[in-house]
Amino acid sequence: MNNQLHHHHTMLKSRSRSKGLQVILDSPMETSADHLSPRTRERERIKNRNSGIRTIASIIVLGLLSVGSIQSLDWHIDVITESNNISASTTISSSQTQQNQENEQEQKEMTLHTQAVEKIVLPGERHSGTNWNSILPKRVITIFGAESSGTTFLGTTLAIAAGVIEESEGLVGGARNANGSIEMQHLSLPWGSHCESETDLVRVVDAMVPVECSRLEDHEVKKKKTKKKKKKKTPWMWMEKFKRGNQRRLSSGDVRQICRHEVSIFNESKSCGAKCGVGEMNGYALYPRRFSVNITSHIDWYLQRGVDVTVIISTRDKSISMQGKKKNHCNFKDAREHEDEMALEIMREGLEKYGPFGSIEKDRVIVSPYEALMGLQNEYLFDLYKQLGIKSTYIPSYKDGNKKYVIDDNANVTNAGTHIDFAKEQAVNLSEPMMRNNTTRQDSLLPKKLITVVGLERPGVSFLSDALREASSKMDGFRVQHLQLFNVNLSSHIQWNLVHDVDVQVVVLVRDKTISIKERLRQSHNHVSPEQVNSEYDAEMKIIREAYLEYGKDRVLIVSYEGLMQLKKSYLFVIYKRLGIESTYLPDFIDKNELHVAPIDDDTSIGG
Repeated sequence: MNNQLHHHHTMLKSRSRSKGLQVILDSPMETSADHLSPRTRERERIKNRNSGIRTIASIIVLGLLSVGSIQSLDWHIDVITESNNISASTTISSSQTQQNQENEQEQKEMTLHTQAVEKIVLPGERHSGTNWNSILPKRVITIFGAESSGTTFLGTTLAIAAGVIEESEGLVGGARNANGSIEMQHLSLPWGSHCESETDLVRVVDAMVPVECSRLEDHEVKKKKTKKKKKKKTPWMWMEKFKRGNQRRLSSGDVRQICRHEVSIFNESKSCGAKCGVGEMNGYALYPRRFSVNITSHIDWYLQRGVDVTVIISTRDKSISMQGKKKNHCNFKDAREHEDEMALEIMREGLEKYGPFGSIEKDRVIVSPYEALMGLQNEYLFDLYKQLGIKSTYIPSYKDGNKKYVIDDNANVTNAGTHIDFAKEQAVNLSEPMMRNNTTRQDSLLPKKLITVVGLERPGVSFLSDALREASSKMDGFRVQHLQLFNVNLSSHIQWNLVHDVDVQVVVLVRDKTISIKERLRQSHNHVSPEQVNSEYDAEMKIIREAYLEYGKDRVLIVSYEGLMQLKKSYLFVIYKRLGIESTYLPDFIDKNELHVAPIDDDTSIGG
């Protein structure tokens, strides 16, 4: 008996020393303490068992912490001390959980890579994370125009406003924004190197594809040349430095595969955008060194690949743009004229098929005349931002590049050197009534529809008002009036007519500022100074800006004289439809700006 008590005392000491870890093992106490009552023994048994559960959990925690492999540990132990039912639940996420997560991440990356490389991406299927992980952008805005038509100024302005390039940069070729979702393209018609001869006819390609998927037709020949020559700055050099966003960097092999499968450029494709590469070039669109892009097929190409595309057509006085074209792009007269006419045909077709009333789709082509932008400036530019969905207040430095090409006002000579009888032309203009209408005296004094044509010089405004009057002559209740701005406030004019239930629209004809001021000086028989005429011009332009800002393009239509002379019926019919005129009437498009621009001297070698 004494031996049993001694053994029991030793076990209690051991239990006391190990209390910190609650290490409770089955001991003879449970079986040898016969002197305890049954109720006390049962209580001790339950207590010891609960302590054992806690001890096991503590050992597991310490072990996992010691090897640093614990991912997460959620453990919960319920102890019911008043009954025999003891429940314990422990949930432990270990290294196996970590391995599963790594496997899932690896599988996710594999899936994204498969989508990019092995699948033609359809609209809405492209991965859209922080960066746009695709060679094809989400949005493309392309600025087209004949060479030296203001495309560089317009493209750079829009690219800065859209956050695609910095203010210190210029847009030549193209660039993408930081995450690669928006691409701005600047493509003159034609695009590329200088023309090389009179017979060097420019080819027309279907589209300007993403720069990663484009190569020169003589790419291989170019690589084999060993003789170093001084590099000229050509658009292709800038295309090779096309400003990318933060997209993934790919090897040339990966790029070619993505161009084949994601962008759908391969030898058997219906359209590679340009000439389809073969062999090791299969997957690339091959371009000549000088080419024009068909606007209609360019839009089609991107829409078929799920890209939202908008085209801006920049127009500029033809005589002036031809001066710049000779100086900087093409020194051969026949080639220059052929290229320019081809450019105009491409722009006309694009406007007819994708313009505001396009036969295929509406509002994918926007006309932006250089002279209108120089005249109306911020109001016109901000409206263009709005049409493109660009949220910006960026204002460029407006520097009119036309002025240097306009001949001296004191030399009233044509390009052929013959004298112009401005007095005779002026007398005819001044004899015309200030207001024209299609109603008789028996008609109501207030028309159902009023079209007010205004401008800053008479000849151009007379041309447009005559065309609108003739085109609307069979329209019931239409009236066309021609007003001068010096005694009319356009905003109050619009408001007054609207209050009296007259559907009024104001058509503002904008013409090159220098030429307009010259015309006004001639109309005044030089009885006023150029400074006074310039001041009047600025004051009247302010009236136009205020009305345009207040009533927008639905009530105040800005029409470019230079745009009319270049795009002709394609542009005029858009104006008819915006005014509600149903007509196919065409006036004679005689560009009188040619009288004011110095002739091109093709005997002098400039550029080329």
